[in-house]
Amino acid sequence: MRYAFISDIHGNLSSLELVLKDIQGEDIDQIVCLGDVASLGPQPIEVIARLRELRIPVIMGNHDNYLLDLQLTENQHPWMRSAEAWCRSLISEDDLDFLSSFQTQMRLPLNDNTSLLCYHGSLRSNEEFLYPDASSETLEEIFGGQDAKLLVGGHTHVQMVRQHKQMTILNPGSVGMPFEYPMR
Repeated sequence: MRYAFISDIHGNLSSLELVLKDIQGEDIDQIVCLGDVASLGPQPIEVIARLRELRIPVIMGNHDNYLLDLQLTENQHPWMRSAEAWCRSLISEDDLDFLSSFQTQMRLPLNDNTSLLCYHGSLRSNEEFLYPDASSETLEEIFGGQDAKLLVGGHTHVQMVRQHKQMTILNPGSVGMPFEYPMR
């Protein structure tokens, strides 16, 4: 199987369409979205509609959780609480049902003997930040004991490829809101 991974769209339909156009030129069997699809950007409804059209698996991101339960934003910065509430006011109950169908993790086959594991943040939490300079000890705490050879997650908006023992850990970065690391 050949996979394309997208993550952290954040309601940016224009960027999503450009990425999908680029993917279209590749020999891809399956697109997988690693979460944070609609909130904080200008087009939450349109992004949700586009993902529905694609019929691709989507992982539950922390911002997807926030849209499902605005109380989760109580400890967030006021601008973020406002942005989440605005996005929530636009989307329908049907859209919320779609968001609630997202899985926290997903195991997919690479071939007959090897699988990949998808998540948002880390295997422990979709709010945990896993940056390129994470220590080997941290990687072992998060991924130790996994039999998947490829682990793919989003959340940080920063692209990453790391080796840890027999595993490759990837982050495709962000479709709709790229960050530079280290944060400046």
